[in-house]
Amino acid sequence: MDPITGMLANSVVTILTPYVKQTAEAFIDTAGQAAYEKAKGLFDALKTRWVGKSAATNLQEFQSDPDGSQEILRAVLKKQFDNDPELKADVDKRINDLGPVINAIQNLDRARHVTTVDAERVHSGTINAQQSAKDAEDATTVRVKDFG
Repeated sequence: MDPITGMLANSVVTILTPYVKQTAEAFIDTAGQAAYEKAKGLFDALKTRWVGKSAATNLQEFQSDPDGSQEILRAVLKKQFDNDPELKADVDKRINDLGPVINAIQNLDRARHVTTVDAERVHSGTINAQQSAKDAEDATTVRVKDFG
């Protein structure tokens, strides 16, 4: 497997996790209507193009438990991309149409005055930030002054 396939699989999981976790309204409030439509189109394209019962089942499991099945989905995506170059090209185009993806994760025991993502301006794209701390004070997950 080439490294691009792994990066593409990671991008798909990063984009689809908030899509399947939130209601359509919540996703639109967070990311906007255009991002929602593109994430929905990506999810629907995978459902339509995936071959084999296990791939379809894994996509359904991801929809039911996105946090618990991300690694399995990544593995299935990589296999599907290796076996279907047209699917890989289609998904790659859809990802590029979404704009840049920022994926930031912080797992801390103690956090004081911490921000996971801090940006002046984000023109387009997707931010997936997760922050957890056992003991936190003044912790911010995402701060963007101007988005869009």
